[in-house]
Amino acid sequence: MNSKVGMYYNEQFESLLVTWSDSSLIKPIVVKKEDMIAIFDDNDLVSLNILKISKETGLNPGLVSHSPEAIKIVNKSLKELKINPITHSPQLTVAKIVKAEPIPETHLNLCRVYDGENELQIICGAKNVVVNSLVVLATIGTWMPNGQQIKPSKLKGFESFGMLCSANELKLKNHNFSDGIIILDKNWEKYIGQDFMKVREENFESK
Repeated sequence: MNSKVGMYYNEQFESLLVTWSDSSLIKPIVVKKEDMIAIFDDNDLVSLNILKISKETGLNPGLVSHSPEAIKIVNKSLKELKINPITHSPQLTVAKIVKAEPIPETHLNLCRVYDGENELQIICGAKNVVVNSLVVLATIGTWMPNGQQIKPSKLKGFESFGMLCSANELKLKNHNFSDGIIILDKNWEKYIGQDFMKVREENFESK
């Protein structure tokens, strides 16, 4: 299974949808148990719908891939299916733009972005791209709030290995980020390489 997992909490139906792949299924197999529905493609688990998830768990509606509580709930179901547990894998990471050059005859910038370990090439069309800015990077394999999984792409002959995110794309509420990509203040510098959603929830959301 993929190391990056998309987890989405539906408060209305008290269910947690978990997905490992957005590829078309070849040999789908559906396994139904009392409080969950698992879908396999041949022998690989590709999605899991866990039911009767109480609001008392404290999960916020929407994307919860960063949530320790969500991971705990998923691993309990995986144990029942006799499948190895998952661990937290940062997806929407705090990163830094170290280089940005305009791509001729386009509105795009060819950026080098440091994610705490590596410099990645990212193409971005936002107007507020500035070198040394702290940003939110969706790395390859990241699951977005709209259910999209980030994959390598190519624009104008240049490869891009991720996406710089806006507050709108992350469906953030109660924020003061401006239009364009999210620009974080200097207080985020020490969190480069860490999960933006998790850090924000634990340290910044009430500020």
